[in-house]
Amino acid sequence: MLKHFLHRRYFQSPTSNPSIIKHCIALLQSCAKSSKTLKQIHSFSIKNHIPISNLNLGKHLIFFYVALSLPYASKLFDEIRDRSNTSNTLNVFVWNTKIKGYAESEAPRKGVVLYGEMVRRGDATETNLYTYTYVLKAAAKGMDERVRECVYRVMVRDGFDGLVFVANGLVNVYAVCGRVESARKVFDAMGERNLVSWNSVINGAGLNGRPNEVLGGRINFS
Repeated sequence: MLKHFLHRRYFQSPTSNPSIIKHCIALLQSCAKSSKTLKQIHSFSIKNHIPISNLNLGKHLIFFYVALSLPYASKLFDEIRDRSNTSNTLNVFVWNTKIKGYAESEAPRKGVVLYGEMVRRGDATETNLYTYTYVLKAAAKGMDERVRECVYRVMVRDGFDGLVFVANGLVNVYAVCGRVESARKVFDAMGERNLVSWNSVINGAGLNGRPNEVLGGRINFS
């Protein structure tokens, strides 16, 4: 499928571009399993004059590059950020993808720094639960407690503190920095819990040398 498509000829006209973009996205979703394949699809889009500022394709490229080549994903992100004049609603997917990439990398601090840039540019008006989930994950791994608290205050301000995904991230943040009681307080106040919630508070107790809180029943499994 990939080889057949990449050898097809397209006339370079505005009406052909939507078709090329559609097929490139389909190929990314079905064939982008390696950096080599991803670069072939990306190269094809460039040869057919699809600009990187086209967010419909660009956001998919960044999504797959983050997992395979974070440095190159960063380069694409910078190009999209500098050239894009599209709405914040579309931009938030790109920001989230990049923050997530840093949060799961060896440089999580950059994820929090990137969120700060997002706020300064005015692109944070459409943040969603994924934004704060990834920012909290990055903060837990790479920032000091003051920064974590700052992220939490912003999260509360924007009304995301009651969501289970975000609350799970906060429990993990407190556990990582040794604030077991704070983690328990957030956990106990959660109106909804899932498996991640339980794992986070249990792992937090064990991580901080307090396994008896689990074994001794101080964590209520109800």
